[in-house]
Amino acid sequence: MKRNFERFLYRRKIEDPAGYFSRKGITSDEELATWCENNGFEKPSAPVFGETPADGGEKSDPKKSATKENWHVPAAERPLKKPTAKRKPATKKKASK
Repeated sequence: MKRNFERFLYRRKIEDPAGYFSRKGITSDEELATWCENNGFEKPSAPVFGETPADGGEKSDPKKSATKENWHVPAAERPLKKPTAKRKPATKKKASK
């Protein structure tokens, strides 16, 4: 079973997929498709390294399209817990004499 590429981007909080993969040495959509195949991901639905689509529309946001397609996030894809701020330890008040 292959994992969804858009969910991968969302879970890792990757805002710029083209920059992320170019730093890994992947510079074209064909190389990205090969990487997805080797790592068990579905191919991206929209070109990552290409220009805007030919119809002149904007690129679809992977976060928005993934949530519209599938509202359920499998347990393996969810973060373990949200980060919480640490509380200061309570100071003991000295009894006055």
